[in-house]
This record gives sequence, structure tokens and C-alpha cells, in this order.
Amino acid sequence: MSENDRFTIENAYEVYADSLLPEFNTPTAEAYAVRQLESEIPTMFGLLCDPRLTARLDFFKDACSITSAGFMRAVHWAVVKWPETGAEHLFLIYQMPKGGQVAAALRETGAGFAEDKVIQALIVPAVEALDILNSYKKTHRSIRFENLYFIDETKSAIVIGDASSGPPAYAQAAQFEAVPIAAADPEARGEGTQADDIYALGVTILSLLLGKPPMETEEPSVIIQEKIAKSSFAALMPKTRFQFNITELLRGMLHDDPQLRWNLRDIDAWLNGRQSAPKQLAQVKRAAVALQIGTEKAENARSASYLLGNDWPSAAAIIRAATFDKWLNDSLNDSEVLGHIRAVVGPNQFVRDINTIPNETLVTNMCIALDPTGPIRHHGMAVQLAGVGTALAAHTTDERKLNVLTSIIRSRFAKNWVALQSRSQSEYLPLLSVFEGLPALLDTNNWGDGLERVLYKLNPNSHCLSPLLVDAMVFDAADLLRGLDAAAVTQDQSQLPFDKHIAAFMMAHNFPFEQEEFDALNGEDVPPILELLTALSILARLQKDIELPPVPNLCAWFVSLASVVFEQFHNLRTREAMSKKISAVGEKGILSDILDLLNDGSALQKDRVEFSRAVKAYSSHTEQVNSINKVLENRSMIAHEIGDQVAAIIAGIIGAVGSSVIFILWAIGKG
Repeated sequence: MSENDRFTIENAYEVYADSLLPEFNTPTAEAYAVRQLESEIPTMFGLLCDPRLTARLDFFKDACSITSAGFMRAVHWAVVKWPETGAEHLFLIYQMPKGGQVAAALRETGAGFAEDKVIQALIVPAVEALDILNSYKKTHRSIRFENLYFIDETKSAIVIGDASSGPPAYAQAAQFEAVPIAAADPEARGEGTQADDIYALGVTILSLLLGKPPMETEEPSVIIQEKIAKSSFAALMPKTRFQFNITELLRGMLHDDPQLRWNLRDIDAWLNGRQSAPKQLAQVKRAAVALQIGTEKAENARSASYLLGNDWPSAAAIIRAATFDKWLNDSLNDSEVLGHIRAVVGPNQFVRDINTIPNETLVTNMCIALDPTGPIRHHGMAVQLAGVGTALAAHTTDERKLNVLTSIIRSRFAKNWVALQSRSQSEYLPLLSVFEGLPALLDTNNWGDGLERVLYKLNPNSHCLSPLLVDAMVFDAADLLRGLDAAAVTQDQSQLPFDKHIAAFMMAHNFPFEQEEFDALNGEDVPPILELLTALSILARLQKDIELPPVPNLCAWFVSLASVVFEQFHNLRTREAMSKKISAVGEKGILSDILDLLNDGSALQKDRVEFSRAVKAYSSHTEQVNSINKVLENRSMIAHEIGDQVAAIIAGIIGAVGSSVIFILWAIGKG
């Protein structure tokens, strides 16, 4: 291993950039060996996060202060410039569990753990860890079979791995999440609740007992539909009998209703022998005749919602057909579902009579009415309300999906979704309040607002996603100028080093600016000089007020754009002198010095005065030249007339002389 493949972080950790540790990889990050400088060998590893996804940095910061035996120990985080690519990444450092990955060990043996080992090695420490996490008002959202590690070589204790390298629940397979989360797109699942972590822990316990996840070979859609049709417990549980009454534990943890699902107190009571029977799930009402949707059949309202959302091109025609009304009113005949439909779709007795609602609105609202606990289904996407933000961040370059997400916001589906939740609606009111204000931000589309502002409002911990900063991880003001300074080396310098993403990021993160300061950039035909000076003044003030270090590359970028200012000068020598002067000033890396020079009205005023004088002098000289030309034209005419007369006289003289000579020669010859 060469020294070039290693670098240090804050003089405390050495990163082995060519020492990949695949057993600690996650679906959103690669793992590399890390050595604490006082240690002789690597005892840690770091996760190199994918910058295209929103990592849970706020979760990781809290995790660094949690020392529970149930979680893998989070140590430190940093933004690193990766040697292979030169791009910046978020790097999360963990203490390395020495016993290896649990899933790998079980797959090798082909057998699961005994119940008592599962209880002592996982359930007891996990319950303690989740209780501590709850005190931070955080959820883990990455509890799964493949994310478990043995603490040491004795393999007697297990820790739950990373939960920070990607969006919440992003890597969770359909088995490990209840239907409302599993049915949502991975990037749009939201932070969830402790009940979601308990469900995932229940499936993980079952996986350890079996030696593999239940329904491991099934497609996600099959798993989801099986859970809808039978309940999670019935779909996932094998016919195997377990000891220690662990079946009742799993029945309680896998309850499909989060309000009836066992909580940590219930699990603790079970661990201490105080059993309480899990509450029975209400029987799902099945239709007398299944509804045909594409190649699938829906036997209840929830499955109809799922299948309609997945068959978007045909969904509107299915819903508006008479057969759908017949299925709702006759085959299903569920008064609660019909009440939901009247509440969010319309009061008409028959859906086919609702002609005033656009198809896309009708389908989404119908899916909400049929399955209020499920995700919001729209144009082929399925998003939990709390996952809209992470979905926006994941699809910043996908115009189609961005349009779908903005349509969800503008159509105010959030209000209908919250209105039908069975849990206390007060839980959702803060989030609903945020969503109610988002359409106004989208509609303004001004600098500092628009879609970019919505993205950062819903993702307060996201790094800046400006295309100008594609190789930088910008979380604050210092990062912003540092990132732009680095970007100046590779970016096209004919464009402005400032865009709507940066403006929105500033506003969302309470940078010391007012919205009005971006107003000069609004509109379609903003003069380039105004764009330049506005952007420069904002960044210069940021550097000065927060006392940030010099940014010579960014200054050089602004210098390269300064010709638009120098073009105002008429004197070519002045332009050349100003260009040399600003280049020298830019080398110091202080943006305000460049701004002062470009805003120097005295130099421009002097140039204008001198130009005015030159114009007057030119005008005066032009008049004199015109007068002289007129005189010369008159003299030419006079010379021409006199020349004719002189020529005639000379011709006469020459003729006379010639005649005389001829006469003399004749006379001489004759004599």
C-alpha cells in the first residue's frame, strides 16, 4: 500500500483509501479501513457516502454520543476529498466490530440461532438502544438481517449497524417494513416512528431464528400483496414452532396496526415474564368478487389502492368504469371506505358521475381513500408525506420525477391524506402546516424561493445540491465559499458562480441575507453586469462578515467575468490597465476588493468625462477638416480653369514657334 493511498482527518484518523472492507458496505456507501493515529493497526472503518443521496448527518451526530451496547459505535464524521475521484464525500467513522457480519456467518452454517441466544445477543441490547434513541426523538430505520454484526470473536453479542449513510429506510427490503412503508419508493419513506423500528426488529429476530430473512426469494410486490391479503404475521411466519413463547413476541411486534403493535414496555414485560396477549387485528373486509386491475386481482380496498397506483396508465379508466362503482358498492360494500371516498373524492353516489376532477387527481385521491395509511400514489410514484423531501433531493436531475413531486405538492394531497389518518391528527399538523405553505414557494420561482427552496425546507440537513458544487459537500457558509473556490478550477467560467440552488440554500439555512437582496436577479432579461455585481456583492459580504479565508480561484472566476464591466470604459488603455489591476487584486482572494474596484465610480466617471471631451474634440476637428476640404475643392476648380487657359496660350506659342522653325528651315533649304 502506497502512502499516496492514505490521508489523515484532523490529525486523529488515518484513512486507508485503497483498503475496501466489503462486509461493512451498505447499499448507499462503501467501507474503508481507518486507523486511529495512536493505534498500530486499523480498528475502525469509514463509510464513503454517495453524494447523490441525502445522508442522515443529524442522526449520526446524535449517535456519536450514544454508547449503548446495542448499536455500532459511531465515532466521527468529516467531509473528505477522495483521492481516486477528487470529489468530496461525507465520511462516517465507526468502531469496527471484530466478530464479522452476522448474516454471513448464518448463511455459511445454513442454520438459525437458538431462541435464548437471540434474546440475549440481540433483543435485550436492542430494546435498551431503541429506548435511548427515543430520548433523542430519533428513529433508526435500518434494522435488518444484513445490518447486524458480532461485537467480538466470541460472537456472543450483536450490534445493529449504520443508519446514517442514506435516506431513512432506503435499504430496507419489503420484509422488514410494514406495508405503508414497504410500498413507498425507497427514497421517499420518511423518518417513521419507533413503531416502525419495532416492526423491523421483529422481522430481524425472525430472520435470526430462521438463519435467513423470511420470503427471501420473493419479489417485493409479492411480499407486499401477501401482507395485505393475510397480515404481516401470517405472511412472514413459517410453520416452525419456536420455544420461549417467542411466537407471541413476534405476533405483537409484527402487528399491522402501529397503534396496537407492541411498544418497548410490552417487549420489556415479555422479557421479564409478564406476558400480555397481542391484540387481534381487525378482520380485513374482502370483496365478494375481486376487482381486475391489469393482470392482478384486488380482493380488498388496500390491495386495490396498491394495484391502481402501480398501473397508473390504466387507473383512471378503471376507476371511471361502471364495473368499479359496482365493485365498490356491491362487492366490497365497506361503509368506512365509502365514507373516505365521499370525503376526498366527491359526494356522488357513483364515481363515474364525477366529471369535474382531472384524471390524475381522481386516481391519487381514490388511492388515498382506499388505503389512508399507505403512501401518496401519483403518476407511478409512491411517497410517504415525510419522504417527499428526500425524494426531491434524490431526483434533482430527473425532470419527470421532479414534476410528479411538485404536482403532489401543488395538488395539496397532503391535506386529504392527513384528514383520513386514524392516529391523532395532531401528530401530522406540523408537517401539514409546512406542506400548506409550499405551493406559494413553488409558484413564485424567484431566486431564494421556487423548487430549490422547497427542497431545502424539507431537507434542512442536506448539503447544497447546486450543479456548480457537484464535487463539493457544502453544509454551511464556510463550505460554500470553499466549494466555489474549488469548483472554479473545473467549472465553465463563462457562467456565473451563483445559481438558484445556492440562493435557496442560503435562505433555508438562515444566512445573513434578506430575500430582497436577490430581487435584482429575478426576471428573464437581467443585464449581465447586474447579475455579476449582485452575486459578487452577496458572496463578498458573506466572506467579510463571517471572516472566511481568501478564495483566489473564485476571485479569478469573477475576474474572468469582469469584461462586462470593463466594456463600459471607452479608453482601450484604461480597459487594459483596469484588467491588469483587477487581476492583481484578485490574486489576494478577497472578494470585496474586486467588488470595490468594479464599483469604483470615479474611474468610470473620469473615463466618461475624457470620452466626452474626446467626442467634442473629434467633432471640432471634423468641422475643421470639412472646411479645409471645401477650400481644397474650390482651389481645385480654380486650378482646373486656369490650367485650360494656360494650356491654350502655351499651345499657341508652341504652334507659332513651330511654324517659325519650319519657315526658317524651308528658307535655308531653298537658299
